[in-house]
Amino acid sequence: MSLTLDAVEYNGLSPSLRRGARVAEAVEYQKALFQTGRTSAGWHEIEKKQAKIKERKWFPMFFETETPSLETLRWRWKHVYSFDPLPAVAKVRCPVLGVFGDLDTSTPVPVAVANMRQMLTKAGNTDFTLKVFPNANHALTQAETGSDDETARAKGQAPGLFDTLRSWLSKRVPLQPVP
Repeated sequence: MSLTLDAVEYNGLSPSLRRGARVAEAVEYQKALFQTGRTSAGWHEIEKKQAKIKERKWFPMFFETETPSLETLRWRWKHVYSFDPLPAVAKVRCPVLGVFGDLDTSTPVPVAVANMRQMLTKAGNTDFTLKVFPNANHALTQAETGSDDETARAKGQAPGLFDTLRSWLSKRVPLQPVP
């Protein structure tokens, strides 16, 4: 099952997103969007609802963009929304570094981390690191709310991100001196 806003609901959101966000309306819209993505039915209702809510302050917090057509929605359903990475993760035996931003509005981070830990352990993988960066969004940029629209004005990547990457890699990839 894909990790979606309806899996997060209100309690999975950071406190900064709960304030002022019309979570119930966002969840209702996403459920309808996904139903239409699955079945192709109800596109005209989605268009009407989207036109009504796309200018709301919370819209970019939960939805990266509006959906311009049923064809686009069906493509997103087939290639993005319905993708379940867990069967593939359960087969991974190589070292894994999973990095997450705690303000990610696209993925319920505690659920994603728990699922990855469970599947990697099930695969017999003993070399994995899962790290959650505070005050970071899905793109691992510094954030206050996690909204996608914060990325363009972010002050930089999550503090410690590149140190984590460098440290993790240097323990696993031997470097040869440059002549």
